[in-house]
Amino acid sequence: MDISFPMRKAKELKLGLDQNFGEGKSRICSLPDSILHHILSFLDLKEAVRTSVLSKRWEFLWTSVSKLEFKEDLKQSDEKREEFMDFVERALLLHDSSTLHTFSLTCKVPSNGPVSRVKSWIHAALGHKVQNMVLNLHFDNFHGSFMLPRHLFVSESLNELKLDFFYDLKLPSFVSFPSLKSLSLSKVIFMDDNSVNQLFSSCLNLVKLDLIQCKWYNLKHVYVSAPMLEHLKISESDDYEDTQHHCCKFMISGPRLKVFHYVGELTNEYCISEAPLLVDAHIDVYSGSSRTEREAADRAHKLFEGLATVKDLCVSSFTLEVLTDAEELVPSLPFFHDLNHLHLEVGTDDESLCHTCKAALLKILHNSPHLESIYFEPRMRSDMFSAQLDPVPPCFLTHLKKIKVDWSLGCEREVKELMAIIKSARVLERIELGYNYGATVNGAILDVLKGCIKSKVVFDRCPLRLLVDKLR
Repeated sequence: MDISFPMRKAKELKLGLDQNFGEGKSRICSLPDSILHHILSFLDLKEAVRTSVLSKRWEFLWTSVSKLEFKEDLKQSDEKREEFMDFVERALLLHDSSTLHTFSLTCKVPSNGPVSRVKSWIHAALGHKVQNMVLNLHFDNFHGSFMLPRHLFVSESLNELKLDFFYDLKLPSFVSFPSLKSLSLSKVIFMDDNSVNQLFSSCLNLVKLDLIQCKWYNLKHVYVSAPMLEHLKISESDDYEDTQHHCCKFMISGPRLKVFHYVGELTNEYCISEAPLLVDAHIDVYSGSSRTEREAADRAHKLFEGLATVKDLCVSSFTLEVLTDAEELVPSLPFFHDLNHLHLEVGTDDESLCHTCKAALLKILHNSPHLESIYFEPRMRSDMFSAQLDPVPPCFLTHLKKIKVDWSLGCEREVKELMAIIKSARVLERIELGYNYGATVNGAILDVLKGCIKSKVVFDRCPLRLLVDKLR
């Protein structure tokens, strides 16, 4: 089927928009076209089209805007939906031949109509050498076969591509993205190992890769490697239904990889290697039903083996708990020789949670000789340090200079934890305690800290903060 047919048919249609602005001139009409195009870029596309009736000068200005964004109301009637589809085709048809910076499409793939209409829109955008493309396609009640245009996967103009749809991603036999720098894939279902590995290996200039809640249950091995890749984010969901015990093994490498973020329950296995520049890692492993505690612990330790070079590490208390589920592996946690900043995301639901994760936390502290700051978000937990700092981690004696608590309660057990740190941290210079709006500083904290410092206490009330500088 000729997918360009809907576009040719649109030549016979007029833009069905209200024309109630009237003719007139204004000073703004004397501005250069480039400035007017910039102004139009802040408007909804339909509003930009309506400016065509302002004057002769404005009649065709909208056809040169560099950004086309189409968002369908997914709950609208079939009649309104047909109006939306006609508008997309007319707007693309009348757009001039200049390069298109952004094409964004959010819509349903028709279950009772030709899917070629959606493909023709994508094809038209590619014909304008679009640089950034966002496709958020919904397949509710769709029972046909759908494949994105092959032309998309050999685009030489695309710099950024975002695909968001809960459907099979069928890839052609040949894929090449010579200019692509950012790729985001959300909820897509991958079909086989070879096509996925070919996709990642074809992006030679890829800098940023996001894999958000994608479905990997058809795959066994995935290799994520790109010579220019710097940022990698992986988020997993746990809705694997009867395939929940499937495990896909990821091999991640990159000579320029600097940032790695992971959120999920470690449904799959991740191994990072040959990433000497990795300096920033954020790991949030949460509990789920798709694997046993032991499986998750083994996978968590394998993941941490690849994080030894990081300078900034953010871990959740749930992650520390999972690491401790394999207690015999805790002594084998890597040595973080370059780690300077540790960010602890501490859960607030269960006060006793940290009792199960202290072993992993203390091992990380002991293995981080150059650690300079610890940030607790939102707050500290009881007995995190007061009963455990023996022996004292080396960083407390030589490098730890700052402690920050995002949400301080000012209670007795918190004072106890702070005192344990103050007594052990020989070079500590600053403690920052955050309070909620309208809160008052507990006098117990002030009395304890005033006895340990030689400088004044400073308050910042937006939100209220207690800053203690130059301890000792």
